[in-house]
Amino acid sequence: MSFDPKRTVSFVAVDREKLAKGGTVTAFRTYTDRAGVFGPPGLPVFYNDGTRDQRTNQLIGKFFKIDSSHANLTVTQGQKDYDGKTLFDFLKNYPGCEGSKNGTYTTDENGNEIQLGVEYRLADTETDAETILDANTRRAKAQVSASELDDETLTEVASYIGLFGPATKFMRSKVQEWAGKQPVNYFEALNDGERGIRAIIRNSVAKGTLKKTGTLIKWEGNLLGETEDAAVRRLIEQPEILQALQANGNLNAEVPKRRPGRPKKVN
Repeated sequence: MSFDPKRTVSFVAVDREKLAKGGTVTAFRTYTDRAGVFGPPGLPVFYNDGTRDQRTNQLIGKFFKIDSSHANLTVTQGQKDYDGKTLFDFLKNYPGCEGSKNGTYTTDENGNEIQLGVEYRLADTETDAETILDANTRRAKAQVSASELDDETLTEVASYIGLFGPATKFMRSKVQEWAGKQPVNYFEALNDGERGIRAIIRNSVAKGTLKKTGTLIKWEGNLLGETEDAAVRRLIEQPEILQALQANGNLNAEVPKRRPGRPKKVN
């Protein structure tokens, strides 16, 4: 590929399955320049955009991440940091980039060189474009979905990110933000058949009605469940306890007569 300082290119994740499951493919701020691309071999290197540690005020450089929300890193080839290194060269020589001079290589039984631990590569195929499109579509669908939740569902989903209380525009904006950053986790929460009871448990913990120590959840000194899942099962089996928690927490949801919190199916 020829170098054009004005050309925009993308580095795209290799593991599409991991993206589809909501995993993070890579996340880094610095790496060891073993090949000496940017100076003496073996020194740590980062992209100096001026970012500093808030505690020490030391330069720490820009943070990069590829996950289910953002499957690619898009850069302009001529974009440079304060030290003069291009962003393109910095990302291209990350050990997990396909073809990196800092990569780890081995040979197979036929003598072919194989790079180990490849996380992303320079996008140049239809498959790469499809990976980027899938991630962008997943993120957009999640954000649209969050903007259309009814108030009850919104408050239940919000409990998954530690927000409690009545539905507000602020709550919706935070849920929508979470949906955009972690679309797979958002849809898992939305499609959780026990979402309503989990919301009651978490709300009760936040209000202090329930006490949580480690994974143990207690009510008035009595063990409700060794884990949240165990507490959910007990509340399903003993709806009178659930009703009491609702009363103590001033919660309006009805005690479910079937599997609680059954949401609409989401594609």
